Amino acid sequence: MVMSGIESGAPNLPASRPAAERPYVIRRHMSTREAQATTEVRALWDNAKDSIQHALDHFWSLDTEDSGSVNHRKWIVLSVHHAAEALCHMLLKQHDPANPAFSRSDWYPGLGEAIQALSQPTGPRLTRSELHLLEVFVRLKTARDSIMHRTIPDLSDITVSAMALLGTLRVASRRTGLDARDLFDSDPPIEASVFRFVRAQRQFEFQQFIESMIAEEHTSHAITECPVCGTRAVTWASCEACFSELSSVTCPECKEEFLIGEDGHLTGAENHCPSCGTLYAY
Repeated sequence: MVMSGIESGAPNLPASRPAAERPYVIRRHMSTREAQATTEVRALWDNAKDSIQHALDHFWSLDTEDSGSVNHRKWIVLSVHHAAEALCHMLLKQHDPANPAFSRSDWYPGLGEAIQALSQPTGPRLTRSELHLLEVFVRLKTARDSIMHRTIPDLSDITVSAMALLGTLRVASRRTGLDARDLFDSDPPIEASVFRFVRAQRQFEFQQFIESMIAEEHTSHAITECPVCGTRAVTWASCEACFSELSSVTCPECKEEFLIGEDGHLTGAENHCPSCGTLYAY
């Protein structure tokens, strides 16, 4: 039987990690509370995915249309905020279903409270980059609150929403196997449209954030630098920061430049440098 990412576990986790610690693994014998939590985790993920889709639609429209800018920017902030909130609920419910944040049966905590619960030493074990994403979510909450609790503010800068959405997609990919193309298939990839709204002043922070995520996912591979944006985040012939499709890369060890074939591998070399043998994240 083919299982979804939520049922089968995150594909990027090391195989040696105990099954009980892997996200979304359903054990054969679960208590009633565990079974209920698993059902809620799936529902929360569906909720988050719907808001991610909504945000991607508005980013695409904002990037390709000349009208409706304020409307698109407003709904980008609100949709990304809701996706972030649902993602935090999902992580918390999955790893700590009895957390006091869920004390009310008819109400889940807001984004701020969920972030606090996830940040506690007793909370889920998040990676360094995932903790950084929570910090971005704090700024996202401020942007959302400014829309909800007073007149619409100046939304010319939606960098935080763009960073939060790209980070959410990255965490979703590693924990559920979601590919943004499953939600919005475009060429160039929809993430490129989102990246264009990361202001130049914030790109260094974003690059560090993405580099940290990529390094966590490819601990035994060399990561090449993108010749377009300078981020060390090239995997499978494309940059995971600016989402440029690349035809060549430079080996970070021997500095030789090599062409990338249509299959995403270095020409004639599978996934290692033809010159020095360095193993790449391909």
